[in-house]
Amino acid sequence: MDRSVQHALALMMAMSGSTELQKITPKHRKFVKGLIGGQTSSAAARNAGFKDSRYGSYLMAQPAIQSLLLQQMEKAGISDDVLAKKLKDGLSARTPPKAGVPGRYEDHFVRKQFLDLIFKLRGDYAPEKIESTEKRIVIVFDTRSIAGLKDSGAISDEEANILDAEIVGTEDGENESSDGPDESSGDSKEAPVA
Repeated sequence: MDRSVQHALALMMAMSGSTELQKITPKHRKFVKGLIGGQTSSAAARNAGFKDSRYGSYLMAQPAIQSLLLQQMEKAGISDDVLAKKLKDGLSARTPPKAGVPGRYEDHFVRKQFLDLIFKLRGDYAPEKIESTEKRIVIVFDTRSIAGLKDSGAISDEEANILDAEIVGTEDGENESSDGPDESSGDSKEAPVA
């Protein structure tokens, strides 16, 4: 599926108010089969015939794909009990035998990975904080500032009208229109001369 088709599909889904797949296609089934076979979502998407391998991440978030994946896992004998046993076995991982080295030793690296996975699955970790790097700057113009900018030629009459009509949020969160009297300076806004 090329980018223009993907974009059109995403646009149609957005217009319909839905971002979920409406129908499972043979490509979707091949994608799930790749996942069951141990492929990453990117590799499974590429091997299923999707041109953009990043589409795999989108598919993984779709409830229809998740449901199909669970069905296929059950068919393959990968039940919750089997998964729990594998996780438990991972907590007891030992190193593979090596030539010339007697015995096997506890594999702490693998055990840590399984422990981390179990904690994630149970939701034991605190949610990740996503900090925004966006900054918001608010510049407030009173009537005299707008008139001064206009008189100096820094802004046009049209730009002055736009600045004069902006809505400014107050500290208590309410919006106040700048069309009314300017209580801070005692000035009232005057209509700009055209």
